[in-house]
Amino acid sequence: MVSKGILFATICIFYLATLVLGNGDLTVGHTYGAQKIHHEIYTKKGLPLQKRVEEIEIKAPKNKTIQAVVVKDLKGNGESYIKRGGIGMDSVTLKLKSEKGHGFKFSVDVYA
Repeated sequence: MVSKGILFATICIFYLATLVLGNGDLTVGHTYGAQKIHHEIYTKKGLPLQKRVEEIEIKAPKNKTIQAVVVKDLKGNGESYIKRGGIGMDSVTLKLKSEKGHGFKFSVDVYA
């Protein structure tokens, strides 16, 4: 009986971990010693039965390269990823998505 309780507790912990970690946050690179070159909050309202998608491109100033990208999912139901460029490049293209029928709200910071 004890082993069933332990198994159930373990399954619950893994399930809750996927809920907490299953948001659209993205952190790549190191911000230490880097200068913030971009900060913006991107929002889109939800539409029934549709995913909301936005692609954004951020370019580094001349003679600088991207050192870090930090995306925070402020609603907790979205998805974000790097589509092109990124760390060590002169630009980065991010794709921001919502769940079907929902909107999104992301805070995007880029450092060079």
